[in-house]
Amino acid sequence: MNLGGLDALSASGIRMTATLASEEDKALTAALSAFIGRNLELLQYLSLPLLATYLRFTFRRAGRNFAECLVFVLYLFGLRYLASIPAIPFGAVWPDAPANFRVLFGTIWMTWAASRFFGTTLWGSLWRVMISFVLHLLSTLVLFGLVAIPWFLLRDS
Repeated sequence: MNLGGLDALSASGIRMTATLASEEDKALTAALSAFIGRNLELLQYLSLPLLATYLRFTFRRAGRNFAECLVFVLYLFGLRYLASIPAIPFGAVWPDAPANFRVLFGTIWMTWAASRFFGTTLWGSLWRVMISFVLHLLSTLVLFGLVAIPWFLLRDS
């Protein structure tokens, strides 16, 4: 996804380089980088139901159902992107500024909002949100692999 000349992959802070000498490996890395760059935001949003599932289980005593957790996650991630708009001009000087601000703001805001939404303390929410984020990150990487690997296998045939 390329919005106004801003490449999602480069703004995310992810750097992909081919350290192997083979030209085929360099071409494969460039193709994978282009694929992830075009689809990074979409794949992240497709994995948000997984985050809602993890939040539901880490805050299971609150009695919230999956739909409530999903609406909570969608609201927070939309607000996170909206709040990161003022950080975009700093991206000209510091390329990772929008992504770093989004992560910092998202973590603080989600911890506070989770403590209110699920009725827990800030510290109780913080460790549950961190566990959910780590599980979400790992499952998103698996989702990226499940989507990217078949794309590369079908591309060459």
